[in-house]
Amino acid sequence: VDDSLFQTAFFAKLKVLSMAHNSMEILPAGLGKGLTKLEALDVSDNAIQFIPDNLLNCRSLKSLVCTHNRLASLPADLDKLVNLRQLYVSFNFIRSLPDSIGSCAQLRKLRIVDNQVKALPPSILNLWRCAPAGYNGNLEEFLADRNPLVRPPITAFEMGGFNNAFKLLEESVRLEMR
Repeated sequence: VDDSLFQTAFFAKLKVLSMAHNSMEILPAGLGKGLTKLEALDVSDNAIQFIPDNLLNCRSLKSLVCTHNRLASLPADLDKLVNLRQLYVSFNFIRSLPDSIGSCAQLRKLRIVDNQVKALPPSILNLWRCAPAGYNGNLEEFLADRNPLVRPPITAFEMGGFNNAFKLLEESVRLEMR
């Protein structure tokens, strides 16, 4: 796909784009340059290895679906997607979540099933909705099955859901700060 394609006036008002099931190995570098109105992007079931930085220019993006690819990481500046509500990156090779994930204040659904994540960044607690602990996030769903999580342990998710797991993470962070 030609990088300049998405910069044309034809795509200026595009709100939903699906490029799923296309055997793509890379996303066009110019993907985010002209898609200022884009709200949903589905690039699932490809062979994509990274998300181009230009995609972070899609400030209206609410849903990003990148499942079943070959992603090893997520952009460090993921929080530039200020309206992101759904992030689905299951079935990849992601080893860690960026610290900026905790600044994605609108995030409601996060799915990281079947990756290589061993520890959640402490900043993810900012997404948690737990008034007694002082967190006012919007996260309603967090799926993390089939990851080698040790912080918090994957069994915390399996036995008590993400609220239980986040309690353990919070306790771990608090103990580290002492």
